Amino acid sequence: MKEPFGPIRRTPWTMMFFVGPAVAMTGVMLWLTLEETGSLEAALRSGATLSIGVVALIFVIWGTVVTKRPIVVLSEKGLSLPNGVVIEWADISKIATGQDLTIVVSQNTGARTVKHETVRLTHVDGEETKVVLTWAAEGPTAAADRIRAAYESRADESRAEA
Repeated sequence: MKEPFGPIRRTPWTMMFFVGPAVAMTGVMLWLTLEETGSLEAALRSGATLSIGVVALIFVIWGTVVTKRPIVVLSEKGLSLPNGVVIEWADISKIATGQDLTIVVSQNTGARTVKHETVRLTHVDGEETKVVLTWAAEGPTAAADRIRAAYESRADESRAEA
């Protein structure tokens, strides 16, 4: 197993949530303006197509930023969340891995259950932090194992000091 410390990143396939809709909305707008203008050159120069293209480009750039940010960063001190919060290993009393079930309601499909791979960190004061690892690049189980290994290596060091 590789060193447990370092960032846990999202899979590059996450970009499809941004690229797919961007291509679709640009394609639909191009098709609609092509039908109206009758010329590909005029459709490409149309204000509507250009504005949707800019929105699609912004969407892809935003997706790139979101995808490049790590889910969490593991260090010897603790676990850093993307919002800058650091949870120190000493403040954690228990780690539990597993799946969370969420009920998603949609007008088109009705209610359905979605599973997410998670790691729950129970703090000494009883508070709980949930880290969702469903889209981890190395796989959710491997990412959970890295979090557990980082916690256990820090716990081993603190026991050795005592």
